Amino acid sequence: MRHISLSRKILLATALILAFVFAASLTVFYVGQRNLTIKEMDRLLESESVTISTLVNISRNGDLDFEFSKQFLPQYENLKFTSFFRFYHFKEGRFIQQSPSAPDIRCNLSEPYHFEEKNGIRFRVYSYKFTPMAEINQTIPEGMVPPELCLVLGTDEAPYHQLVSNTLYATIPVLTAIFIFSLFILSTLIKSLTADLTSLARALSRTDFGATRSFPNLPKTNTVEVTAIVNQLETLHRQAAQVYEDMLLFLGRATHQLKTPAAAIQATLEVLVRRDRSKEELLAGLSDLGIGVAQMNRLTHKLIASTRVTFETMPQMLAIDLNDFFENQKKMFNYQADRKSIQWKIEYQQDSKVLGDETLLSEVFGNLIENAILYSDTGGHILIRWYRVNDIFKIQVADRGPGFPKAVLDSLFSPFVRGDERKVAGSGLGLSIVKKAVESMGGKVALTVSSSDGSLIEIILPSA
Repeated sequence: MRHISLSRKILLATALILAFVFAASLTVFYVGQRNLTIKEMDRLLESESVTISTLVNISRNGDLDFEFSKQFLPQYENLKFTSFFRFYHFKEGRFIQQSPSAPDIRCNLSEPYHFEEKNGIRFRVYSYKFTPMAEINQTIPEGMVPPELCLVLGTDEAPYHQLVSNTLYATIPVLTAIFIFSLFILSTLIKSLTADLTSLARALSRTDFGATRSFPNLPKTNTVEVTAIVNQLETLHRQAAQVYEDMLLFLGRATHQLKTPAAAIQATLEVLVRRDRSKEELLAGLSDLGIGVAQMNRLTHKLIASTRVTFETMPQMLAIDLNDFFENQKKMFNYQADRKSIQWKIEYQQDSKVLGDETLLSEVFGNLIENAILYSDTGGHILIRWYRVNDIFKIQVADRGPGFPKAVLDSLFSPFVRGDERKVAGSGLGLSIVKKAVESMGGKVALTVSSSDGSLIEIILPSA
């Protein structure tokens, strides 16, 4: 598919609009001139009807007297265009006088002004009803009722139509010149307006964004819209570069995390195969291998969970009963808690239902409860409670562990950030998974308490 530049598209659209305006202007001009000529014909016919009707009088003996001069009737034959008149007598039902070669056009008082075609000529016709008056200084005989007459006048439309056509033909060259000149001016203006965009498009076509992490030099522009595009491109490039950096950092840290248990497994295997080992030594070695595999399994699960909450589509939001949900969570972690003699306490309200994705909620509170158990001392306490505030639920998970170091508080929910690394060897992915999962469900997460006496993390979710 062939692409057309924006400037050409705008010019083409403008040319079509101008062509439409040009044609519409000619049409409006023609119609307007035609209407004016019709009005002019009607005015002339009406004026002529008044003049001719005054030439008909009633004589002393009661007859109709047509006071036409010798030159009056012949002049209708010498006119440059066809024109006529006819007198119709209503009482006698016939035409009593007419100009030479007058066409057979009847009196039409229902439509006084109208067009009618006779003998290949299109006439503009006017019918005028009047009653003749007595001659000057004379009176109508007693008892006589003056007859009513209809004066029918007509004139050929062709000369007037030719005048309109000549005027139109004389106007076309002027309008064409204006049209061409307007296109030239608009073409220059459009190219000027789109020059910045054209320069940007050419620069972008020559730029390899993937070959550099720094934003390429693009042409300077004075156009607000193009400047906004360049600024947005720079922002997007910066965000993409940051994502790329984060991805490399994530892969590097994930590789380092996997390397530690893998190295331990490799070292244990090398020790076991160097020489014959006793049953006790083999069992101890297999136990170490199991610990390394379990550590790799946990880390792999965290990496998969982190990827899923980052790139997965919209969560399946359902009404979830918190009472049943945390009872199931408690059963899942009872064994780990019992090994460290940790006491559970759950405080809740009745009819506690939130909107959330059950799988994501399991990731969220599974990580929080696991961290609370890992960082708590033997014989410690874990508190889980929730309460409703208007249309949200605040869910809190508290422990009596060592809290979080101040150095990590600002980046606590970023990947691979851990609390006390000397006490617990974790992946550092748990809280980042919590934050991404909670936000994907339209909620919020925050560390509200962190001290040597423990920490409290609060989750806010919409109520069902």
